[in-house]
Amino acid sequence: MRLLNMRVTDNQTCARRAGRRQFERASATRTGLPVERAAGNTPFPLLDLRCRLRAAAGFRSGPRTAHRLQGRLRGSVMSSPVSFGMPENTSSNHQVRPFIYATTTSRSLMFSHSEIQSRMWTKDPSALNLEYTRIMMAFLLFNPKPRRIAMVGLGGGSLAKFCYQHLPSTRIDVYEINPHVIALRDSFHVPRDDERFAVLQGDGAELIKQYRDEYDAVLVDGYDIKGLPPQLTTEAFYQSCFDALAPNGMMVGNFHASNFEFGTYLGRIKKTFSGSVIEVNDTACAHSIVFACRGDTLKRRRGLPKSKPDGMSAEMWLCLAPTYWPMLV
Repeated sequence: MRLLNMRVTDNQTCARRAGRRQFERASATRTGLPVERAAGNTPFPLLDLRCRLRAAAGFRSGPRTAHRLQGRLRGSVMSSPVSFGMPENTSSNHQVRPFIYATTTSRSLMFSHSEIQSRMWTKDPSALNLEYTRIMMAFLLFNPKPRRIAMVGLGGGSLAKFCYQHLPSTRIDVYEINPHVIALRDSFHVPRDDERFAVLQGDGAELIKQYRDEYDAVLVDGYDIKGLPPQLTTEAFYQSCFDALAPNGMMVGNFHASNFEFGTYLGRIKKTFSGSVIEVNDTACAHSIVFACRGDTLKRRRGLPKSKPDGMSAEMWLCLAPTYWPMLV
């Protein structure tokens, strides 16, 4: 009798779910709300406003956790529809397929509903939307005209787009292990490959080994659905970054401040770079940005330089300086 009751309950649950899906499809059709696709995924009807607000309240921007969508997107969520493009989270390469979370003012790359990997303002695709990305660009305070930059992790291309626009003489190599992330590059206005910009598919921990004394900066921001991949936290990887840097070049790493292993990672970086390391936190203390120099530039410093360096354009300084003012020493 108990099994029969369970079966009836299951049937009733299935019926309710089927009815809810039919209602959502009918509502989306009746209201004319858009249904997004991302990298070949199946359409996903828009949630009603109440569900969207409830979902937004639980969002956080992590592994870059500096901002909560509930506050940041309050105007756009309440005044306009929010859509989810949801692909499958499986692939033959064991790489999770991301999806796009979009409002009328922004577009975000996500692996799960709880964390933002990258966010773009649709009216200014090259702007650095999240605070931690602007802090990572502080290596330009020491070298405002780098010759060549490597980036481990593409995401939505925030760092890549900013550098491509503001550093016209710099060659930029981007290493991205996930082909599904690369497939969404057009959705985030990532530049096409050309003579000074290239997106290379592969494990950054392996690709960086090919270079010696080459890069003025190596930016490490290669998160996946589980967080920071283990191969990007080893002593061997940091040594490869050190070897790939030109003299006085800098490795810049983004770390989630709540990661219990962060102290271990920081110790490995300090050992590899002989203590020429500084750490800068964002205002929410959600991210720790680590700057490590192949040289003595950072050995006697406790923070970022105080003023605009010679050679940095006024436009770039205006983009970055408001973020640095609270942390300048």
